[in-house]
Amino acid sequence: NMPGLSSQVQESEATLRLEERQTAEQIKQAESTLAATQAQVKAASADLESARLAHTRIQRLAEQRIASTQELDEARKAFDGAKAKVEALARQADAQAATVSLARANAEQVAAKRSALQANEHMQAAAAAQRAKADDEIAMVVHLRRRRQFAPAGFRQHPEFVFCRRHADRRRIVAPAGQQFVERLRSEERRAGKECRSRGSPYH
Repeated sequence: NMPGLSSQVQESEATLRLEERQTAEQIKQAESTLAATQAQVKAASADLESARLAHTRIQRLAEQRIASTQELDEARKAFDGAKAKVEALARQADAQAATVSLARANAEQVAAKRSALQANEHMQAAAAAQRAKADDEIAMVVHLRRRRQFAPAGFRQHPEFVFCRRHADRRRIVAPAGQQFVERLRSEERRAGKECRSRGSPYH
């Protein structure tokens, strides 16, 4: 059913285009989010390094009794907060990197569907070409039969049989009417001979 197959192919093509757009958008969005988080990780890492240096400096001053205990606690809290922020952002970046990988895997699956659909379309095109060729051959045979049927009596070439006789007078077909046509005529001859014998023909 070519119309049905064509409709299915069109539906598959539309669905596939939608999936391709969706996966492309998912990859774009996931990569953008990952890039933003990675930038935050970089900035937070810089802040962490500054907090570490500040904590180290205040700790030395505290040991020299130049910085107060409160200043040291604040420097330690700032360092711990900066460290926690970097770790949290790093976990987010890892999760978003996994999201990017998943989106790319989905895109690969859609690409595989695209390849399968193209292969199916090629197979259908080849099958349609074969059917068209067969239809052309059938049309040629029909054309030859009609031409022989409507040709003038003096120019018509057709087999002539004298049935119900022991020896049948056969004229072979000269015009190229096709092997199937010849086999059909032979079948009709044999059937007619059987009918004559069953009737008890005096020519038998």
